[in-house]
Amino acid sequence: TMRSDADADTKAAKGPAHTETASSSSNSSSTSSSSTSTSSSSTSSSSSSAPVVVAALYKFFSFADHESTRGPLLALCELNCVMGTLLLAPEGINGTIAGPRKGVDLVVRFIKGIKGVGDGLSYKESFVTNAQRRQGAFLRMRVRLKKEIVTMGIEGVNPCERVGEYVEPKDWNALIERKDVTLVDTRNTYETRIGSFKGAIDP
Repeated sequence: TMRSDADADTKAAKGPAHTETASSSSNSSSTSSSSTSTSSSSTSSSSSSAPVVVAALYKFFSFADHESTRGPLLALCELNCVMGTLLLAPEGINGTIAGPRKGVDLVVRFIKGIKGVGDGLSYKESFVTNAQRRQGAFLRMRVRLKKEIVTMGIEGVNPCERVGEYVEPKDWNALIERKDVTLVDTRNTYETRIGSFKGAIDP
């Protein structure tokens, strides 16, 4: 009888302990789940608020296989959440894209790997938020085949063969002040209204 009472006492003593352990385990699991949820939410929020890279790029070069490049380039952009527009033509590549840092870097690396491009790619970056990107023109990705990347409308003009002389920024003012130099501003109306160089001809 004494043994039975002891067993009963032991069981009684163990009962609440087991209940407390289960309750503690449940609380721990709940805390862990809450922590994981908070962490996941924080990561998601951080990812959505990360700045979007906007890359404007172009390169004039002899682009013989521009048609066959379109498919792989478009697939790479879509796979890496990169949006915007790229124009491919026999005279080169031109366009603006936007996306996450890694995605834009992969696309630019692909373009630089095209024969004739390399480090000669003209390339500038800026940054916007995801909200700004959704409000802008970067809602999808387009890679378009064109006759020209900059419309001239003149048959036989090849920017890869006939080019002007490059002028360093530090030499620009001295050049346009020369009496034997005529400066023609060929930018669009919106740009020339913002400002132009003194004495420049706006055709």
